[in-house]
Amino acid sequence: MVEHILASSSIPIHYDYTYVPITYDYDKNISDEDRDQKLKQDLQQPDTITRNYRRFWDGGITSNTPLRELIQSHQDYWVNVEKEEIPDLEVYVVDVWPPMEDKNYPIIPDHDSTVNRKNGLTYQDKTPYDEKVANIVSDYYNLTKELLELAEKLVGDNDKAKKEIKDILMKPGKSAHRNGKPREYRSLLKDRFDITKLIRIERSGDPDDISNKWCDSSKKTIDGLIKQGVEDTLNTLVEDIRKTESARAGTESGVGEAINQINRFIAAVKDRNLGHNQTMVEIAEAIKTKLQTIDNIGKSR
Repeated sequence: MVEHILASSSIPIHYDYTYVPITYDYDKNISDEDRDQKLKQDLQQPDTITRNYRRFWDGGITSNTPLRELIQSHQDYWVNVEKEEIPDLEVYVVDVWPPMEDKNYPIIPDHDSTVNRKNGLTYQDKTPYDEKVANIVSDYYNLTKELLELAEKLVGDNDKAKKEIKDILMKPGKSAHRNGKPREYRSLLKDRFDITKLIRIERSGDPDDISNKWCDSSKKTIDGLIKQGVEDTLNTLVEDIRKTESARAGTESGVGEAINQINRFIAAVKDRNLGHNQTMVEIAEAIKTKLQTIDNIGKSR
């Protein structure tokens, strides 16, 4: 709903908190104007605000790229809703803050550039650490599973040994479920999945960046960001396709499949009445031209 979008855009200091009802009424017959009027009335009663609303700022400071929350939500959904084995996960991180090591990120010793860099360090993608932890947990899971299978194979029909293994699996660990209940060791083996791919689509650096760029919603800036976003996304996905295809086929470039995917993208854009169609097609055509040049050079060698 609109409050959720506003909450994710309520930048600290620059904008006030967004008030989101604790119990949200999703009745589509209620107009935004009526909701605004109700909030204005409730704001006159502090007790009502405290009881019925929560205040939100942009979540970037707490978790700008919430990979941990995504992993937990994926697990909760398949365990509690679908009640099926948890499938593996492909993750795509779209980062609107350029990485600090980007060569175009300005490092100038003036006040605005210093504030800009501070903001960049605060809001940049923090998922590499979470990804490492997730991979380490997967390694422990695989090791434990193999050792458990070996133990069960060795004990055979020994009922006493089987009971001892079961008792170990029933022991509570230090970690807890989201409801606060201790997590048994067996759940570490049962409720696991792997992140099979993690693609980071990162905004390219801009030497003309300013510290308050996140508050600039002018049409010129938004149009420029959309164009930059399409270009960054297509370049990232094309590079991933090239690497995947090269590894699968044992070739060096994997350009052919990347060109095929770009052609599909162009056809899909032309087939839909999307905003910025012409811009997206132009960028895709430019990337395809680069790929075709690479392909021709490769074939001429």
